[in-house]
Amino acid sequence: MNGLETSLGIACLTGALLAFEARKPWLGLLLGLSLLARVDSVFFVAAMGVVLLRRDGLVPTLRHAGLAAIVVAPWWIYSIAHFETFVPGSGAAVREQGMMYRDAGMGVRDQIAWATGAVFGPPFIDFAPLRELLGGTASGVGMIVGLALLGGALYLLKTRPPAAVAILTMHALCIFAFYALYLPATWFFRRYLVPVHLLVALLVALRVTKHRAWLVGPVVAIASISTFFFAHPAITPDQGHHGAKGYFAPARDVLAHAPPNAVIGSLQSGALSWLASDDTRIVNLDGVVDGEARRALHDRRLADFAKARGMTHFADWDVNAKRFLERAGRNAPKLTRLYEAEPQGKDERFVLYEVSW
Repeated sequence: MNGLETSLGIACLTGALLAFEARKPWLGLLLGLSLLARVDSVFFVAAMGVVLLRRDGLVPTLRHAGLAAIVVAPWWIYSIAHFETFVPGSGAAVREQGMMYRDAGMGVRDQIAWATGAVFGPPFIDFAPLRELLGGTASGVGMIVGLALLGGALYLLKTRPPAAVAILTMHALCIFAFYALYLPATWFFRRYLVPVHLLVALLVALRVTKHRAWLVGPVVAIASISTFFFAHPAITPDQGHHGAKGYFAPARDVLAHAPPNAVIGSLQSGALSWLASDDTRIVNLDGVVDGEARRALHDRRLADFAKARGMTHFADWDVNAKRFLERAGRNAPKLTRLYEAEPQGKDERFVLYEVSW
């Protein structure tokens, strides 16, 4: 769905639901695979456990849990041995980035509004201006719509829906609340909250096939047409929090203008690391793949960390240059613009800076 692990995660969740409905003995295998696909599937697994316990009793539930544990055990053992935890440190790093934007003025209302924009519309219409309206332009309206959706989900659980619907509803409630309130990485919401779209698709399918079976074809056609006309193609630049980010072209352009043997620091370091030549070293500053950087980001001493890593240049979007200086600490360097890549989206620029300590 977006070139990342989202499709794999949704496939595992859907397969687990089918195995649950068919009472397959290998349900635990799919639950374990769901956890490996995305760690936040733990909410889905927990919801499934609650329903399994009520439907099948303690012993069968423990049997499925044991099989799931066998599937994830090799990775968890490896993680504990090497990192002393099986919880990915990238989650804490992404939350720290979310907190940076909270420091810049983003409030709980905005977080709920952006989460609402991410789940409102798909899978039947993917209309970016509507998401932008709910998430940014009219965030108060977005928050009200979001709270209404949460209330509707709670009411749905109260009506004792089919087991599969109950599982997806509990999962949707958990991930919506978790990301909107605890891990407000609003730029990732379109990916993190896709399981809510799975719930919507199932609810609409159940309603349509129960009362108006002939509507199935038109509904699918409308969904396909709306996505074709309204979704941002992969080649478009980023618009706000939506669409392709356009990392490849500006990163390649910036690297071409970096001096030999440059040590380039960046919060958005992935594309740079992928494209960098052998004589260029990239330093990750957002902490997603570097635990020391994550701690420096949290403690507001990124400058000391970057200097210790030998950073000679900084390359990133304008907004991230501001975030870097905010978290640099007392020894913040001077950044001198050397080169600007072609603007992306709403005049967002990837810039190469020279660092003066």
